[in-house]
Amino acid sequence: MFCRKKIGRLISTSALWVILGTSAYGAAFEYTCNCGEDYKDWNIVYNGSRKCINSSDTACIASETTDSFVYRSSYEIDETGCSVCGCNESYYPFNALEWESDPNRTGVVRKPHYDFIGGYLEKSCTVIHYSYDFACARGFYMTYYDFDSSGGTSIGCARCPSIMDEYGSEAIGTSTEGNLDPITSCYLTPASLGTFYDIDGTYVLTGNCYYKE
Repeated sequence: MFCRKKIGRLISTSALWVILGTSAYGAAFEYTCNCGEDYKDWNIVYNGSRKCINSSDTACIASETTDSFVYRSSYEIDETGCSVCGCNESYYPFNALEWESDPNRTGVVRKPHYDFIGGYLEKSCTVIHYSYDFACARGFYMTYYDFDSSGGTSIGCARCPSIMDEYGSEAIGTSTEGNLDPITSCYLTPASLGTFYDIDGTYVLTGNCYYKE
């Protein structure tokens, strides 16, 4: 005589698939969005999503800090982490950044340049300010632009030409702020020229007058 010990019952393969599949269905994917301390002012993902209430909530903000937030999705999004976070070049408010004077070079302006780290199907994004973009200030034009051996930018900007009439009145040329243009981008405005006198007569400028070589 022998005894059998009951160790369990058989489960059909279809039933097993249902049990395993149920645990994977709807699994949340969290994207860590390190977008900078001002992200609440401009980020469309953060401002367009509700806060997660329960651990099963998706399409919502799971957590946040002063410079980052975690976005929870119900599926793995087929985009870069920075695109999912709304922190890449398409969304970052570059136009809101203003040019500032370069402290070391006359006629040169700069604005912060950012890099967006978070590649294809990476569940994170980090925005890093690692350098500046340089250009010429208003009233200057670009004479050269090169990249030096250290990876920096070498730029030269010269003041736009001016003219002086027979009576010593000077009209100063100008240009657009943040330009990378040659001397032909410089121009005189009606306000800067006023009435101009020379040996040939009197002139009144009715529109912008651009420098011509």
